[in-house]
Amino acid sequence: MLLILTNPMHSDINGGNKQSVAFRKPQRITITVPKSVYEYLVETSAYEGRSLSNYASYLLERSAEGR
Repeated sequence: MLLILTNPMHSDINGGNKQSVAFRKPQRITITVPKSVYEYLVETSAYEGRSLSNYASYLLERSAEGR
């Protein structure tokens, strides 16, 4: 087995730099919400068939698209 490790920033054929996929990974945050909001998110995420984390992320992404 051959394992080749490269720099996260590497040159493409034309000499330009390409950013590694590792730099595009999602970032984690922690938030505090009122109990009523938490209960709404839990109930709605279950109805939507999503995890609470996935549903909250979806809502934040959707909100950010309108900025």
